[in-house]
Amino acid sequence: MLISPKKETLKYAVRLQFLAINNEVEYEALLTGLSLAKALGAKNLIVQADSQLIIGQVKGDYEAKEERMQKYLKIVQRLLQHFDSLDFVQIP
Repeated sequence: MLISPKKETLKYAVRLQFLAINNEVEYEALLTGLSLAKALGAKNLIVQADSQLIIGQVKGDYEAKEERMQKYLKIVQRLLQHFDSLDFVQIP
């Protein structure tokens, strides 16, 4: 879900066409949101997520040890370069 500064809500659903573990699903959701925000021309984001691991990896607090998670992290890091301001908030 994307929420504009004017509180307009854009809801999207994604169906993965492959088997994925929970962390991969979390990364796919993050990638989808970042890609949509980029396509809409957003420059400043607040990302709310419930995955402490994914947020920690993206912020550099945790290491991505598994090869698949390292690949996801690299893709996210490339997308993050398109934004001027980015804040991550963990939600319960």
